[in-house]
Amino acid sequence: MTIQIEGLSKRQRVLADIMWAMDSADEVSTFIDSLPIDTQREARTVMNLMIWAMLDTVTDTHLAAALLIRYRL
Repeated sequence: MTIQIEGLSKRQRVLADIMWAMDSADEVSTFIDSLPIDTQREARTVMNLMIWAMLDTVTDTHLAAALLIRYRL
């Protein structure tokens, strides 16, 4: 599966590509935590954009409910 996010800078695309290649949320978190603070914020924003882009691809409402439950406050 691929996703497309418009308007990312070159650096943001690199961050997205790195995170996309990872196998787990823990791996992504470890990667983000290893970055300088300013880049951490940017990487978290890119990660959230990736999550939202993935959620936009969900058309099954039961599946969407199951995915979204993790993000409820």
